[in-house]
Amino acid sequence: RQLPEDTQTLSPGDLVVHVEHGIGRYTGIETIMAMKVPHDCVALEYAGGDRLFVPVENIELLSR
Repeated sequence: RQLPEDTQTLSPGDLVVHVEHGIGRYTGIETIMAMKVPHDCVALEYAGGDRLFVPVENIELLSR
């Protein structure tokens, strides 16, 4: 699956916009366990230290 053009060159520290959660800072790709199955996720950090993991298959929810 191809990443949207504006998210192909993300670097840690870049700001991105999630359609529901707003502006966050991209921290990298992390593998998390969900229901005992590993999932590659885009990791975002928000003000106050909140973190959001967006499965790579849902990358279209992000833009720059």
